[in-house]
Amino acid sequence: MKFHWLNLFGVTAVILLQDLYNKMVKGACALLVAGCVNVFLAGFSKAAWKLLYAAGICDFVVLEKMFLPVNSLGLLFVGLSLVGMLCWKRKNA
Repeated sequence: MKFHWLNLFGVTAVILLQDLYNKMVKGACALLVAGCVNVFLAGFSKAAWKLLYAAGICDFVVLEKMFLPVNSLGLLFVGLSLVGMLCWKRKNA
């Protein structure tokens, strides 16, 4: 179940990045990419930890503990990139 939501976020992030690429300055676009990757990896690590724990393979606590810092940093990057998109317009060549 978790992997379906992760795939959905990954697909929508790619669509969002393709749509906003020409509307953002390079720095804001780089922040958006970094933020989306961080949010995706945070969700993936949490789902992997839950699967490993539920299967009785191991209790890899680092995967659980890294969710909040990585996810919050990713959401901060996404927010800063959207603020950058609204503040600095891309110059047309």
